[in-house]
Amino acid sequence: MDEKRIDYVIVFESKIKDSENYTTVEKFMKFLEEQGLELQLHSDEAEKFIFLTLHIPGQLLHEFAHIYNVKLTDSGHGPAFGTISSIDFADFNFFNAPINDKNFIRERGPTTTERILIAYEILSEAKFGDDENDYGIEKLIRLGIVKTAYPLHDGDFEWDDKEGGYLIPENDRQLLLKYWANFSLWYKEQPLNLIEKYFGTEVGFYFAWLGFYNRMLIPAAVVGLVCSIISFVQLFFMQKQRTNEICSSDLPICPICRTGDGCVRLPLNSFCTYAKISTTFDNKETVFFAVFMSFWATLFTKLWQRVESTLKIQWNVEFEKIDTKLRLEYKEKSTHKTWSYVYERPRPYTPTLTKAFYLTLSYGTCFLMIMIVILFVYGLAMFRVTITDRMQRKWTPSQQAHVVFVLILTSACIQVIFVKLFAKFYRPVSSWLTNLENPRTQSDFDSSIISKRYILAFANNYAPLLYIAFLMDRFYAPDDPPDSFQADRCGPTGCLMPLCVQLCFLMLLKSFFGNLLTLIAPKLTTRFQKKRTNHTDRPQWEREFDLNPSRQYLLTTEFMEMIIQYGFVTFFVAAFPLAPLCALINNCLELRLDAYKLVTRHRRPIPKQESGISTWNNILHFITHLSVATNAFVLAFTSDFVARIVYKATHNKSLDGYIEWTMSLYNLDDYDKPIKSKALRASNNSSRLCYYKALRYPPDHPKEYQQTDYFFYETGMRLLCVIIFEHIIMITNGVLAYFIPSVPENVKEMLHHEKTQEFELQMKMKNTVRRRKWRKTPK
Repeated sequence: MDEKRIDYVIVFESKIKDSENYTTVEKFMKFLEEQGLELQLHSDEAEKFIFLTLHIPGQLLHEFAHIYNVKLTDSGHGPAFGTISSIDFADFNFFNAPINDKNFIRERGPTTTERILIAYEILSEAKFGDDENDYGIEKLIRLGIVKTAYPLHDGDFEWDDKEGGYLIPENDRQLLLKYWANFSLWYKEQPLNLIEKYFGTEVGFYFAWLGFYNRMLIPAAVVGLVCSIISFVQLFFMQKQRTNEICSSDLPICPICRTGDGCVRLPLNSFCTYAKISTTFDNKETVFFAVFMSFWATLFTKLWQRVESTLKIQWNVEFEKIDTKLRLEYKEKSTHKTWSYVYERPRPYTPTLTKAFYLTLSYGTCFLMIMIVILFVYGLAMFRVTITDRMQRKWTPSQQAHVVFVLILTSACIQVIFVKLFAKFYRPVSSWLTNLENPRTQSDFDSSIISKRYILAFANNYAPLLYIAFLMDRFYAPDDPPDSFQADRCGPTGCLMPLCVQLCFLMLLKSFFGNLLTLIAPKLTTRFQKKRTNHTDRPQWEREFDLNPSRQYLLTTEFMEMIIQYGFVTFFVAAFPLAPLCALINNCLELRLDAYKLVTRHRRPIPKQESGISTWNNILHFITHLSVATNAFVLAFTSDFVARIVYKATHNKSLDGYIEWTMSLYNLDDYDKPIKSKALRASNNSSRLCYYKALRYPPDHPKEYQQTDYFFYETGMRLLCVIIFEHIIMITNGVLAYFIPSVPENVKEMLHHEKTQEFELQMKMKNTVRRRKWRKTPK
């Protein structure tokens, strides 16, 4: 006997009865009834809204499933609590281990997710007017005729357990809350099959990827923590020479300011504390960890492909379907048509010149937005220069040594605020630009939005880090104007510490505290709001109407945050070895928080049957390859690792005098406006010479203040280090790719078999035949 379940809910405003759009609603409802759907109207207590509930009878379910290619009888949906762990360290042959075929056995009939998917497809093509393009629930929402439409959850997520004892949850939503969306289970495996069964494969693949990412972060976090501990221990026992040379040196450092009583030349030993911090993140252990993370990133992508291929078979989405269905908006905006020999009727199309124009406009706008980010980074640098000049004039000499560090912390906080605000701005802009492009299919539309969002997110999150790592303090000279861009300095200890601080703030403030705020804020707001009376007595469709809507790109935003974090972990890990540990701690909270929001705070999202993570795989491969280059350049140019090796090779394998070797002399008389004599007396040094970090000739040299020959030799060695590092990683990754197949052998055979069957089926059935069948009224 078929259980009468509400498969979808459509909400109208009550005033629709007295408007001219009521005839449109009647045609829409009549069309649905002609297809065999069972409809029922309800009103709320305040009579503000009308709820239309839909039910698909069981005898029509398989017919609609055949029309929309929803497989209700094929394999898929394994055991509800079964999980797929990609790494089994008890099995030494886990790289090539075959997959257990029992995972691909279907143990149940049509799921509620499949019913919702069929109902959504029916609503997407339901006619409500006489025009060719008058169809679809999305257009009714866009026109304002329909308030909203959403599928229902399986029931309430809470259940009463006051009688004591063990009470079994009554529905899948309660199961998910008890065994998945529960913060106390942060260390447990996820019930991936139950997640896919309830939310669809798009949500299932996201949480499968996030769970796999967290497991892979465990060895990276352990190695990073061990490297940091070893570096910290060596700072006090083995690497005192590097810090003692700074802590015992009284070389006067050139000030940025030009005039004023507080404009003094600080001795080099005033930066002793920052030298110790920089040494902690600039040593041999950091180099080892950078190499390790480059291998880790490649291993991560290879093992994820194995997990993804297995899940594709298990969830019955083993190959990507070619999306040929034109978007309604595309047909409405396209004024040109051409004859289609496949569909045997005119089809809309966009001329090449028009398409090129809108693509240029779209990505040109993205370029202008990237320029806004670059201008902000430039403005932040000028902010540091201006404040540094004023602080050095007013602060005491003992305080001036901390000016750079204070400004690093301040600018890092400002940068985090800008990143959060700019993200709120470019997300709707990316959707608007994609609408201008007017892609043909929904899959093209989604890929275009994801590409734009990632391009803008890449610039928004990584621009300050790239500037600090590769541009900051590279063009400084003491004779530059004090208010110029070149005066933005890292200090005598280098730029590795500012890069570490900026990365730490982005990971902690932007992600971790953002998740805490997301968790706590709704609970605080609901405490001060008036509670609804008789909440449990209201129908389920009314209660879920009050939940947050599950927008189309809700999951895209969450995925983007994790992809950006993956870049933080792999790009600049040489500057912050604790990044994987911070990411792991954040993600344990992120996973359960995302699950909790989906189960309790949001309406049930429309299930999408995606074959893997699609576009995100390409972005992951791009990040993995780019991370090798960024780590190589951080080690070669941001760190002093190569410079120390070159110095030891040319100075009898000793680092004695290395710090003074990296400093250059400058004559204060060469300033455009000489420093006042009172300021010179405050420095307790009668000499008019000072030191700055660079490899330039002294003032008494014929090539004064120009780069020395040793500078070009050292730069060549740094570039050689980049080339060697990249080639070692590339060769090793090629070996790993050879020995670690991305798809298990038995999964390859199953994929080949399924693709062959699907190809033969598509050759027999044309889309036009299925369209004609859809236009007929089901019996």
